Amino acid sequence: MVHNMTDLGPFLCSDHNALCWHMEANTKQEILRKKCLEYSKADITSLKCELSKIDWNVLLHHLTADESWTVIRDELAYLEEK
Repeated sequence: MVHNMTDLGPFLCSDHNALCWHMEANTKQEILRKKCLEYSKADITSLKCELSKIDWNVLLHHLTADESWTVIRDELAYLEEK
């Protein structure tokens, strides 16, 4: 809701006026909980080992770039949960 609108007069060399007002807005705060992984504590050796077991050529052979990225992203997400 807008309150106390005041016309401050025209801008220099313009047919537009400057306005000043107070506005009250009601908002709703949403609390988002996002899982944050600590990669500094990751077992990189095991992760590399698991990734090396995947035959990426076979897995990605007939996929588009977007489809390939989805597969790679999903594989990494699966391994992160282990």
